[in-house]
Amino acid sequence: MAEDKKEIVDNTEEEVTLHHVDQILGIVLVGGTDSSSMPFAPSNNVDVFISQVIRNSTADQSGRLRMGDRIIKINGEGLSNRSCSLAKAALAAQGGNNNIVKLTVYHHCQLTGIVAVELLRHPGEERLGFTIKGGVGSPHPGNPDNSDDVGIFVCNIREQSAASRCPELRIGQRLVEVNDLTVIGASHYDTLTLLRETRNPVRLLLCDGYAKIKVIN
Repeated sequence: MAEDKKEIVDNTEEEVTLHHVDQILGIVLVGGTDSSSMPFAPSNNVDVFISQVIRNSTADQSGRLRMGDRIIKINGEGLSNRSCSLAKAALAAQGGNNNIVKLTVYHHCQLTGIVAVELLRHPGEERLGFTIKGGVGSPHPGNPDNSDDVGIFVCNIREQSAASRCPELRIGQRLVEVNDLTVIGASHYDTLTLLRETRNPVRLLLCDGYAKIKVIN
């Protein structure tokens, strides 16, 4: 059941009730004491955040949750100084609780520079033509301004490629989603595999990354 589609106001707290019936709940979590909360908070932050609201899921249809929201409570149970794994387990356990999940969330401001792009390979082109750097567990951070940032960043764009034909795609941007799958909190290997296995067209969601953004003409 969809809730009132009133506008979400930045920097406000809200209790959201989800009626979870025959659908996936539809939120992906990051942060906590066991994973990075970047880009939603500094690397030493241990709060739990929503990294993706899956399209057409219960959470999406509620209209009250969005990427970057901080989860304060799940059915009244606080998440202060708790692991992301515990938060995920708490959500998974709600199937037997009358299929109702009550989330107390804080609506932070959205990531800046959000842009959705579509890349299309020409016949004979096997690769998209851009290189990524960073990711969870990578020995090579993608953000030259912050070595603690485990995000995935665009670090090179090859000329005369699908990537170079997209003016909105720039070196320095943070990669958020690939074909509606979040890569926030993902490893370099998993993200690279996802990109290589995609077919035309390839949809990317990106946001501002590090300061030095180079435009490829």
